[in-house]
Amino acid sequence: MRSSLFLFLVALTALLSPACSSDPPVFPPLEYDSGLECSSGSTGLDAGGDASGTTTADLGPCPTGEVCLQGRGYAACMGDAQCSSTEMCIDGTCVPRTGPRPDSGPMDSGPTDPCAELACEAPEVCHPRGVVCVQCLDGTTCSAGAPVCDIAYGSCSTFQPRDCSPCNVDGDCTATDSTDYGDCITRDGESERVCVRACSATSDCEPGLDCGSDGRCAPRVGSCTGFIAAVDGKRCLEDAECVPLGSTPAVGQCAGIGEAADGGMPIPGTCRQPCGIPSDCPTATSCIGGFCVPS
Repeated sequence: MRSSLFLFLVALTALLSPACSSDPPVFPPLEYDSGLECSSGSTGLDAGGDASGTTTADLGPCPTGEVCLQGRGYAACMGDAQCSSTEMCIDGTCVPRTGPRPDSGPMDSGPTDPCAELACEAPEVCHPRGVVCVQCLDGTTCSAGAPVCDIAYGSCSTFQPRDCSPCNVDGDCTATDSTDYGDCITRDGESERVCVRACSATSDCEPGLDCGSDGRCAPRVGSCTGFIAAVDGKRCLEDAECVPLGSTPAVGQCAGIGEAADGGMPIPGTCRQPCGIPSDCPTATSCIGGFCVPS
């Protein structure tokens, strides 16, 4: 019984097994995908075909806004600005430039003059940072009684050399008793021109001033103009009056503004020096709530 079953299985295996052959197997050819999407039509850019025998002439044009290149659709350029500096846009395609790149125009004219639309009546002039009419932008228009132009406010002031005082030239920083308050330097993006001393450490500076990275004694917080306004107790009706024209003041820099009775003019407040640490404050003041206040 066992031998009969074995012979049956051998015979069945022989019937199901393919005959051996030395010839390699043959598979049906794969369908070729040309990848072509469009026809360039009359442009003549894509007259050729591919290995499948398909030509772009057998395909339709690209959708609107595209250009056909080598049988594929690409977004068309609308002008030279969409091409590189060495190319130009022709029929929706960036091609090598054959002439100089056109001038872009307005950018060459430089920044817009902020005073272009403000007419000041002489002798006043337009202040470019505040865009308001002021007395001066330099000392040439100031009188002998007030010869120094404080460019932070555009106003003529008296000769009063001290740390952070306004000036026109270095000579404005030497007092009549020969005390030297440094050099006349334009600071903070040309918002102020003031006397500042050279220093190697903060100990070389007056109270409230710090020896900065430029080796000059100046406020660590805010501007020289704001520092002098606080030291002098300048009267103010808004924070902006305590800093150079066009600058951003600290909120609350003008303190103590009061409302007048019967809807009259408000009562002016006083400019304060912003601070972060005690050494930011001048003599006889303390840093409380972010401002130097009388001790």
